[in-house]
Amino acid sequence: MPSADQTAGWKTYNNAQYNFQLNYPSEWVLSENLAMGSIEIKGYLGTSTETSLSSFQIRIRDLSGTTQLTNLQNNINSKVTNLGGMVVTHIAVGGVPAIRYLHTDPSATVREDDVQFLKGNIGFDINEKYDLTESSASAEQSIQLLDKILSSFKFTK
Repeated sequence: MPSADQTAGWKTYNNAQYNFQLNYPSEWVLSENLAMGSIEIKGYLGTSTETSLSSFQIRIRDLSGTTQLTNLQNNINSKVTNLGGMVVTHIAVGGVPAIRYLHTDPSATVREDDVQFLKGNIGFDINEKYDLTESSASAEQSIQLLDKILSSFKFTK
């Protein structure tokens, strides 16, 4: 039996310049500044108070001829699972290999989840930040939300 679409009822963002689409919660706000290679999605988890604000930023850069391209390729192809206070997992986003860094510093007040991948020479960096002074249940909601957004990411060409 096919699984239910976890993003049913969400908005779809299409980007013709970089040929991808993704879904995000319909009550959240998306803003883009493609001149700066940036897309930001903001919204609230659970309640509508400022302290439960979560935000996702997608940075897109042409890495042709840069050391960043080589470094990202090496990181994606590595077998590293822990890197200086970060849990590292290797996943796929939009059908391409990706690397996910979950910052786990116990003294931090903000948790950061960072996913990086390449399509050709174009680097994608999806970064999510969440205030850890909130309840752990809300932090878990934030991780689950990023997982849903990543599962909806598709390249259109």
